[in-house]
Amino acid sequence: GLFSAAFGLGARGLVADVLAGGRFLFRNTFAIGEKVELVVGATTVEGTVEEVNVTNTLVRSPNGELYVVPNGDISVIRNFSRAPFSSTKIRFSVRSAQLVETLDLLTGLGEEALGLLPDLTEPWQVISTAETLGAKAEVTVIAHTSFAKAATLRLQIFGLIDQRLTEAGIELLD
Repeated sequence: GLFSAAFGLGARGLVADVLAGGRFLFRNTFAIGEKVELVVGATTVEGTVEEVNVTNTLVRSPNGELYVVPNGDISVIRNFSRAPFSSTKIRFSVRSAQLVETLDLLTGLGEEALGLLPDLTEPWQVISTAETLGAKAEVTVIAHTSFAKAATLRLQIFGLIDQRLTEAGIELLD
């Protein structure tokens, strides 16, 4: 009886890993090659899934480290590869006196950009996070792009915004 109890307690972790692994495999929670973030206890593991089996998931970090994560220990899964779009943010500052003009220009340009940038999925959002009065105001442009196109489109959006602000006489500040 004592041996059975000890064996049962010792196998509990293995049984949890196998049950969770089966759930991941059959529910298609993530697949090999997808970028994920896994919360494992107090640790967060982010990287590309290299292998999924019934006991462990192997995740390669952007720095090259290989994490072997017991399936039963995974409490939260964030799958970056399953989104219907990617997003990018561009943040810059302008003179406070030109904030209204900048917001108007960027709002109109967001509509126009749909025709100029095919990977842009909707007009971008423009927000100002200025909470205090001063010489400069921070502006953020948030754009949704076709999946996995955010890095490339970010450069195109930045160039377009810079060109239009320059044409309008609006100076970007450091």
